[in-house]
Amino acid sequence: MNAADPTNDAERIGRWEKAFAGADGLRVPPRRNLMIRRLVVFGLLVLATGWPVLSAVLGNSEWRGWPVFCAVCLPFFLFFGLQTGRALLTGRPVLVVDRTGIAVGKQQLAWPDITAIDLQKKNLPQGLQSIGITAGNRRLDLTEEHLENLSVFERWLERVWKKQTTHDD
Repeated sequence: MNAADPTNDAERIGRWEKAFAGADGLRVPPRRNLMIRRLVVFGLLVLATGWPVLSAVLGNSEWRGWPVFCAVCLPFFLFFGLQTGRALLTGRPVLVVDRTGIAVGKQQLAWPDITAIDLQKKNLPQGLQSIGITAGNRRLDLTEEHLENLSVFERWLERVWKKQTTHDD
């Protein structure tokens, strides 16, 4: 299946519209396959940095250079690995788009407060993207953590925003 296929995009938009019209709105948990890949990467990083630290703690190597660097990096890799594992197990934070606005976890922006929705392409090799949603001095960034095709979602989200702000129910 081609990710840029217009029929695939129409199907996605149809599913989003149907969910949005429901009582709970559109609810999107983090992408499971992405969380699994992140967990594997952080697990490998913990092993790769934990081994030199353990070796130095046991006295098999000196506390110079690489073991010190690994000791500094290890807590960060552990923290992000645990956060990723928690997201994988709990399915949170959930992206919610409903009649009141847009929320990711505890961060929420109401439709009337939103001033801009724009797709931002990062200058990285893989062309990573995010959707920036601005409300005054507050900002919410939607990443590919929840949705694979952000450009289609951004177009749909703009249409919903315009409908919600021009037709107050």
